[in-house]
Amino acid sequence: MKRFLLWIVALLPALVSGTELAPWFGESFQLDLRGSVYLQQFTFIATKQPNRYSSFDQFYTASLSTNVMDIVNGEAELTLANTRHRSFGFDNVRFTGRTLVWDDITGDLLSLTVGATVTAANRCAVDDLGSFHHGTLALESHLAFGRETPCAQFWFLRWWGVLGYGIANEGKPWFRGDLYWARNFWDTREIRLFVHSLWGLGDHSIKLDKKFHGYGPIKHRSVDLGIRFCSQIDCVDSTLSFEYVRRLHALNFPKYANVFMFRIFYPLGI
Repeated sequence: MKRFLLWIVALLPALVSGTELAPWFGESFQLDLRGSVYLQQFTFIATKQPNRYSSFDQFYTASLSTNVMDIVNGEAELTLANTRHRSFGFDNVRFTGRTLVWDDITGDLLSLTVGATVTAANRCAVDDLGSFHHGTLALESHLAFGRETPCAQFWFLRWWGVLGYGIANEGKPWFRGDLYWARNFWDTREIRLFVHSLWGLGDHSIKLDKKFHGYGPIKHRSVDLGIRFCSQIDCVDSTLSFEYVRRLHALNFPKYANVFMFRIFYPLGI
């Protein structure tokens, strides 16, 4: 166990994770370590002008989360990046807090969580077309709702949605709308399908012949379709997953982007 923990800590700079917003919490007072490697490739930016902008970006994040009394969840994340715009270095740090309002497992019609995420980003990250930031300091409030179908002591099916509204210290706000469907195989395997969308309320378009200063003033749109496969690794008591995302629609955003993500989840007892 000690060797595995040392291995995980050594890999933290090379891991990436996304903020968990599903409306179900894990074990109370348990520290959950998450990480993944996020690889993004695109060749064009969806603009009215000549739009060729080829990039292969890598993002590396590690996060730590915990639940308190099964009704409050907190998560902290650190992200590093290596992109066409900048060499390997700090991208952002992010803090998320959520509370469970309804719980379908205990008899409510739906599970419902409300929360907010605060992000502090590097100026170079804000000025990067491949990294989504409206400003150096941003706040996104979000609401997640969903329902699960149980089977014996396991959950069998889950569906949920996430709605978000964000503002930053630069530019205009944005909306987020996500939908998920997941199938669980006795807590050993999981398959997940999802759709992610972002809607920026800015007034301007991206002009590749001018310096980019973040998505804050930009009228941007994106719709992504993704699939994730998860597998429990009993020998190290962790979950590994692979995720693929394809961008279906974009406006003033990387066009037809392909994203590959490798994740690890490891629960740490307290």
